[in-house]
Amino acid sequence: MIKLNPKKKNRTKPKAKAKTYLKKYIMCPGSIKSNTDGELHYISSEELMVLYGVDPAECLVRGILNFSGVKTMDMVYLYPKPNGVYSKE
Repeated sequence: MIKLNPKKKNRTKPKAKAKTYLKKYIMCPGSIKSNTDGELHYISSEELMVLYGVDPAECLVRGILNFSGVKTMDMVYLYPKPNGVYSKE
């Protein structure tokens, strides 16, 4: 019969913690009239993330989520631009 040593600790590796992202941006999808072709275009939140080059994990989407309890003062609001020039500044 094999005896187990009760003093021996479990030597399994601890589980890795999930990486948490600080939300930095609020995506504001919407329609714009393009300066280049004069047509109306709808820019989704996913398209805004690509155009601005931001990580989706750092974004909240206006109109979908309830922001109660979220400090949005320090966050950057990103909107569609009719000139097509997108930068985070």
